[in-house]
Amino acid sequence: MERAIFFDLLKWVILLVYTLIVVMSARTSRYFEKGHKDRFTTDREVSLSSVLTLRVTPEMKEKIKVVPDWQERLRTFVNTMIEEKHGD
Repeated sequence: MERAIFFDLLKWVILLVYTLIVVMSARTSRYFEKGHKDRFTTDREVSLSSVLTLRVTPEMKEKIKVVPDWQERLRTFVNTMIEEKHGD
């Protein structure tokens, strides 16, 4: 008897989790549709669609995160290095 109740409850929990997954994936997938009102947009000439990964120490990561506008400052620094190397 207890075993049947357990499996019945388990069935409902699995169904609930599955339903939540389906509903949440449907909600988030629409943000990638062209023309969606909540889709990410940029006002830059060229969008920042490429990712560059850099390995640093945990201490460096903590310190850089507190620097105001650190991502844009690093982009500017990298661009300066490229211009020095290639003369663009």
